[in-house]
Amino acid sequence: MAFMVWATSCNWFDKNDRENDPIVATVAEKKLYQSDINEVMVKDASAEDSAEVAKNYIDNWIKRQLILQVAEKYLTAEQLDIERRVQDYKESLIIYSYENELIQQKLDTVVSQDEIAAYYQQYEENFLLTEDIAQFYYVKLAKDAPKIDATREMFRSNRTEDKEQLLGYCVTYATDFYLKDSIWYELSGIYKQIPIDQLQLRTLSKNRLSGEVEDSLYIYLLKVNDFKEQQEPAPINYIREDIVKIILNKRKMELVNKTYENLYKDALENGSFKTY
Repeated sequence: MAFMVWATSCNWFDKNDRENDPIVATVAEKKLYQSDINEVMVKDASAEDSAEVAKNYIDNWIKRQLILQVAEKYLTAEQLDIERRVQDYKESLIIYSYENELIQQKLDTVVSQDEIAAYYQQYEENFLLTEDIAQFYYVKLAKDAPKIDATREMFRSNRTEDKEQLLGYCVTYATDFYLKDSIWYELSGIYKQIPIDQLQLRTLSKNRLSGEVEDSLYIYLLKVNDFKEQQEPAPINYIREDIVKIILNKRKMELVNKTYENLYKDALENGSFKTY
C-alpha cells in the first residue's frame, strides 16, 4: 500500500529525473513511476480519494501493459510500425488542411449557365433518371373547404390574377399545395400523397389537362406540365446542382494539381532537392 501514501504526499517528482523518481509498478521491462501518477492526481483531493485514483491508475496501467505484450506477439512487423503510420497520417492531415485553405482562397466558384449546358450536352448519357419525375400544379383540399368550385376555376386558369388569388386561397385553406410548375418532383413521394397512378399522370401530361381525384376525406386538383420516366435523360434544371458540384470538384483537382506541379517545377529550378 506504499504507493497510496506516496501519491498523497507533497513530494512531487520530476518526470525527467528518473534516478530519483520512485518506481511504483513494473510489467516485464516496462516501468511506472511516481511522477506518472502525480500527473493524474488532484492536489486538493482527500487522502482517501487520492489513494483510490492512484490504485485505479496503476491497475489500468498494468492491464494495458499486459494487453500490449500479447498484442505485440501476434501482430506482424508491418502492423507494429505505428510510428510510420502515425507520421503518414499526420502528413496526410497537413496536406489536406493546406489543400482546403488553397481551395478556399483561390477557387473560382462561379459556374455559368453556358458551362452547365455544355457539360450536360457532353455527358447527358451519364444523367439517366433513377425514378419517374414530373412538373405539376397540385392542391389538396378538405371536402368541406369553402369555395371549392371557384377554386377549381382559378386552378384551371392561366391568368396571373387568378394564380395570385389561388395562392392566397391555398395559404389559408389548402391542406397541401405545390404551385411552382418549374420544379421537378419525384413521383415516389407523390404517389404516397396523392391517390393517382402513373398512367393517370401520363395522360394528364400528354394532354396538358387539369385533373381531379379524391379519396374519402380530400379532393386533389392536378395539372401535369411534363413527365419523365426512369432511365430517360434527366432534365438539365433537375440536375443543375449536381453538375455545378461536378464542375467545381473538377476545378478543385485542377487547382491542386497545378499548384503541386508549379511547386515541383520551382523547386527543380532552384535546386531545392536532389535525386540520386
